[in-house]
Amino acid sequence: MKVILKSDINNVGRQGEIKEVSAGFARNYLIPQSLVMEVNDINLKIWERERGRLEKHREETINSAKEIASKMGTSKFVIKVKTGENGKIFGSITAANLAKIFENNGFKVNKRIFFFQ
Repeated sequence: MKVILKSDINNVGRQGEIKEVSAGFARNYLIPQSLVMEVNDINLKIWERERGRLEKHREETINSAKEIASKMGTSKFVIKVKTGENGKIFGSITAANLAKIFENNGFKVNKRIFFFQ
């Protein structure tokens, strides 16, 4: 079954691509979760309108991220935490902690943008 991906799907494809997937996967998972639309004339026209809106939103997000990055430049932040005798910290530094530090320094960021490894 040919479908239009409404969002990025792991091991399938990226948003906006037209992909061939098994009928069962489409009917039982992708369509009920609103992740895809079946390819037909009406859905192609709908997707063309939707794509313009999504591209505009993506550009705004990228511009916002670039603006924050340029404002931050080489800014340094100090995080004070309690440590043990051997220098190990008690607890952890979370995304919420980082978001609060950025907010206190004039940067409005969502805690979900942080990625820890």
